[in-house]
Amino acid sequence: MLRSGVACGVIAAMGALAASGQPWPIEDAEAIVQDGPYSVLVKPSTANRRVDDIPVPPFGFSLEIRDGRLSTVEGFFFATLAAWPDRTDNPDAPEPLSSSRWGGVYKNSSGKNWVNRINEWYREGKAAGLSQDTFRSFDDGHSSLPLGSYPQMNSEPPVPVLGSLYENVFKPRVTMGVQSCGSEGMSVIEDQSRRFLRAVYESGMPEGGFQRYYRMFYENNFLFVAPAVGSYKPDSDAFSFLSPFYLHSVGASGSDSRLLQPLVMASAALPPDLKTRILRSGLFAPTMMYLFKSAIAGNILAPEAHAPAYVLPPETADEADGPTPFLDALLIAANGLKHIPPVCRMKFRNIAVVNEEGFGPNRETYYEENTYAFTGALRQGQAFLLDVDLRYSWTDKNLPIAKYHAAVLRGNGEITPLNEHGSVLRIRIPWSLTDNRRNLRSDVALLVHDGTYYSAPAYISVRHIHRLDPVILGIKVR
Repeated sequence: MLRSGVACGVIAAMGALAASGQPWPIEDAEAIVQDGPYSVLVKPSTANRRVDDIPVPPFGFSLEIRDGRLSTVEGFFFATLAAWPDRTDNPDAPEPLSSSRWGGVYKNSSGKNWVNRINEWYREGKAAGLSQDTFRSFDDGHSSLPLGSYPQMNSEPPVPVLGSLYENVFKPRVTMGVQSCGSEGMSVIEDQSRRFLRAVYESGMPEGGFQRYYRMFYENNFLFVAPAVGSYKPDSDAFSFLSPFYLHSVGASGSDSRLLQPLVMASAALPPDLKTRILRSGLFAPTMMYLFKSAIAGNILAPEAHAPAYVLPPETADEADGPTPFLDALLIAANGLKHIPPVCRMKFRNIAVVNEEGFGPNRETYYEENTYAFTGALRQGQAFLLDVDLRYSWTDKNLPIAKYHAAVLRGNGEITPLNEHGSVLRIRIPWSLTDNRRNLRSDVALLVHDGTYYSAPAYISVRHIHRLDPVILGIKVR
C-alpha cells in the first residue's frame, strides 16, 4: 500500500523549507517555539479543551502525541506568524478601498455603496482595512488585482512560479495570490495531480505527498486562487480531488483575480483586533474559506458550497442594478464576526483498504491524510474504510463543539456514526465506475459547529481509477 508517492516538481520545492516540527510539552510548563529569527513563549497546553483527557492541539500542531509531547506540523511557521505586524492606525493613511478609482468587480451601484460602507467602518474603527495584507502574482503579472482600488494593500513584485514558499510567500507575508495559467488544457493543480498519481503507480515509492504542499498555504495565511481552465465547467467536473486548501475559478486567465476581489473586500471588513489575532494564529485562509463557502451558495451545508471551482454570481456585472445577496452575506458576516470560526480537523483512528472477493490484497493504493483533507485513489474492487474522529477540531477560546455534520457531496459513500453525537464516524467509499472523463470522484464534507458558527470544512476526496484511465494507461500495475 502506498500512503503517498513520488511528487512532481511542485513537491521538490518543499525540501527548501525550514520545516522541522517544534515540540510542545503536555505538562504544565511553558515552551519556546522558534523559527528563523523569531521565538515565542507558548502557554501551557493544559489550558486547552480536552478530549479523552488529552489537550486538543492548537491550530497548526499535529494531532498525534509523540513521547508525551505535541509538535507543530512540518511547514507551520508558528513564530513568524506570531510576529505579524499590527495594522496601520494612521488618520492620514488612505482608506482601504478607493471610491474614485474603483475598478474591481461590482463596478455597479451596489458595489460602490459597499466601498463607501467599508471605508466608513474603517474610519469608525470597526473594520481592519488592508494594511496587513499583501498580494502577489505568481504568473509574472499575467493576472493581478487592480491595486489602485485597494490603496492600503501591500504588494510584492510578480514572480513566474511559486518557487520557495518561505522566501516568496511566507516570509513577505503574502496573504493573497493568483497563478493565472493552465497546463495541458487543465488547471495547473489538476495537471500536477495527475502527474503525481502516475508517478505513484510508476515508481511505488512511499515518500512524499501532494496535498501537504498546499496545506502550508492553509496554515500560513495564504489564500491562493487559480483558474480551473478546462478542468471544470458547471456540467463537466474533471478534477481529481476536492481540496480545502485553495480556490479555483471557473474560466481561464483573469477569472482567478476576479474571484479573489470580493474576498479582498471581506478582508478589509474584518474587525480590527480579531483580524490581527486571526493573522497571528495562521487562521486567515480557513476564516476566508468559511466566509466564502457560507455565502456563495447561501448555505455552507449545500453541496454547491463545496465545489472544486466557483463562478461569481451575475450580481457582479457592471450593468447589474439589483440585489447583491452574495456580497451582502459575505461582507456582513465578515464584519460581524465575534470570534474566529472553528476549523474542522480529522483524526483518523483507522485507515484500511478492503478488497472485494476475487481481487488481490497487494495492489498499490495511494492515499494521503492531511488533517483537513484526505485524498486517495481506488481501482476496481477496492474500497476505503475510514474511522474518523472530529472531536479534535479547532475552536476559538476553547469553545465546545455543539454539533457535527457529515455528508456525501457526490459519488458513492456511506457514513455511519459510531457514537450518539456523530463525532466519530465510519466512512466507506467503494470504487465506482465513471465515464473516464468527468465526475471522477467521491467527495465527503465534514464540518463542526461551535454554537455560533460552522467551521471551515474538511474533505475526504477519492479519485476512481478506470483500467483505461490516462493516469495508469501503459503502466504495468498489479
